[in-house]
Amino acid sequence: MVTSRLARSWFDSDIGGFTWNDMMEDITQVIGDMHRTHNYLLPFLEDAERTEFTRILNKDPTLPGLNIVLIDEYDAPLDKAYNKGYYHTAMEFFGSLFSSLLKVSQ
Repeated sequence: MVTSRLARSWFDSDIGGFTWNDMMEDITQVIGDMHRTHNYLLPFLEDAERTEFTRILNKDPTLPGLNIVLIDEYDAPLDKAYNKGYYHTAMEFFGSLFSSLLKVSQ
């Protein structure tokens, strides 16, 4: 699948950084890059989805959160975090992220 290959390529090479803040900037960049790669979808989105998609493209700092789940290759950023000395911070973030994203609503 092309999307999986693109995500793997971005996560393998671009997510890392020497600090946790660097890693968060990298994650934001990857999500924006994925949206730019697939901006051809804009005409097919509902108004609310198009607004959110555009806000992500424009790196809107007031965006409260993202409704995107990227799980493929989660171990690559954690491996880099381990090697750079901020593994526990990254683990807390990804653990909380996955816990929140993967909860089943009743």
